[in-house]
Amino acid sequence: MVGLDFYSSDQLTGDAVFDLLETLGNYAPSAACEPGSTQGSVTLRVIDVEPTGAIRQAHHLLEQALGMTLQLYSVEATEWHEASRRLAEPTYPPVVSNAEIARMAHVSRQRVGQLTRSHTFPKPVIETEHTKLYRKDAVERWLETRQTKPGRPLASSVEEAKAPALSDYATEPVIRVAPALDQESTDAQQSAEACL
Repeated sequence: MVGLDFYSSDQLTGDAVFDLLETLGNYAPSAACEPGSTQGSVTLRVIDVEPTGAIRQAHHLLEQALGMTLQLYSVEATEWHEASRRLAEPTYPPVVSNAEIARMAHVSRQRVGQLTRSHTFPKPVIETEHTKLYRKDAVERWLETRQTKPGRPLASSVEEAKAPALSDYATEPVIRVAPALDQESTDAQQSAEACL
């Protein structure tokens, strides 16, 4: 694969770019050119033993297809297996939905809805009619730095918490008597202690 970034001697038109793609169809072309500009980028699949030979061939094919002189300012020749590996890599970083954020943050999806409306929460990178997706790394950083307040425990936390066993409670009866203010109270306290 050969990638060429170039300046053209004439302005590029939308028709010229489409003609280029059609003319060079056997070379698996891809192009990025703004109509009306004199700058563009094209990638072609050119087979040659040497990278410099592939670059020369791609440059010549491109000038012929556009019918104008091109000045190259950046070139890259990549072996096919490396180019295929790069194409297989995701072009966008991993993203997460509200349901995934709820699992990451250990909160309900309703709470995620509240969190995403916070001015400090990362902005969505993809919005569709039904959902918003956020960069996973940005959400992870936000979760690491957010200030949390105690709230209702998660269902899993409640299940994990053990109720105290009966043996944890005192088995001896406890009798508390208010301080004696008169002789009757003292007699009542002594009677209660005698029962123990």
